[in-house]
Amino acid sequence: MVRLPNLLLLATNQCLVFLFLFDQNYKSDNFWHFIFLLLGTVFITGAGYIINDYHDQKIDIINKPEKLIIGKSISRRKALLFYIALNIIGLLLGFWLSIKIGILFLICEILLWLYAVWLKKMPFIGNFVVSFLTCFSLLLLEIEFEKKINFIYFYSFFAFGLTLIREIVKDCEDIVGDKKVGCKTLPIVCGFKNTKSILIFITFLNIISIILFANYLNNNTLIYFSYFVSLLLVIISFQIWKASQKPDWKQISTFLKIIMLFGVLSMVLV
Repeated sequence: MVRLPNLLLLATNQCLVFLFLFDQNYKSDNFWHFIFLLLGTVFITGAGYIINDYHDQKIDIINKPEKLIIGKSISRRKALLFYIALNIIGLLLGFWLSIKIGILFLICEILLWLYAVWLKKMPFIGNFVVSFLTCFSLLLLEIEFEKKINFIYFYSFFAFGLTLIREIVKDCEDIVGDKKVGCKTLPIVCGFKNTKSILIFITFLNIISIILFANYLNNNTLIYFSYFVSLLLVIISFQIWKASQKPDWKQISTFLKIIMLFGVLSMVLV
């Protein structure tokens, strides 16, 4: 229910930011604060996945019957109890760190609930919220430790852009089930052709933005990384334009995940 691989990727993102973008003395002094922030973020994100699957049961029966868990492997009541428990633990960890982080965690929980029951059925807004929360998971480190590091902004922006593209791609992949339950996602409202044009436009905006951002930071690793990712995104743009069947969109989604992984690993070299 909690999508363990996704939670591991999230945890890896935060760990690499803390290990490679913070100086040694700062890491030693704030190690346990970081651990509690990491755990709180993971618990709240896991709860978000549960409530999303809880409300997506009818859609998943059509789109992903082989991955259906709630109502099949575990009862809806137990899933709801897990959701509540993870949210409470995450919230307690946040307020233990500070009032500020506790309130931010609460806002994230509310946004994840709103996404699951309402926002994901709307064109673009749900995609934007998930993308924002993804990049916010990195910005939390800058907020908690009050340490301005431009590299964190770069990777947060990178995560936002790629997640936005991937979320719209996933809507294209799941269009059959979404349509049957009355969702109004971008491909349903605009059609595949217009959605492809929007996706390619967003992809090229990302290419231009990460190249400009990397050059602004004047870091050779980031500059080379931005050109490498841009090349991959150009390839993805061609794949988007040619996509017509569900397996095509699934392949693009997987490709985007691999690029995100490259992004994470590049922090080691910055």
